[in-house]
Amino acid sequence: MGQVTVRGVDPRMGRALKDEAHRRGLSVNRTVLALLREAIGVEDETTRGRRRTYADLDPLAGTWKSSAASKLLGELERQRGIDAGLWR
Repeated sequence: MGQVTVRGVDPRMGRALKDEAHRRGLSVNRTVLALLREAIGVEDETTRGRRRTYADLDPLAGTWKSSAASKLLGELERQRGIDAGLWR
């Protein structure tokens, strides 16, 4: 199968596809192919055997000790304070 035409792409979906393509640094066509591969679990020759990497913090979840978390939260709270001298 060489080509598929997708009909009924509404403006909202079209915008979302363009945004996703921009985020991935790919063309819309390559992005649609990648999304389809991900959805149905088919790897292509460029991704076969490679471990998927994510840019999120999931690997850190549950790894901090409560003392470190308390220290971080305290520091964040301190940084969120408003310096009245700067707001004159």
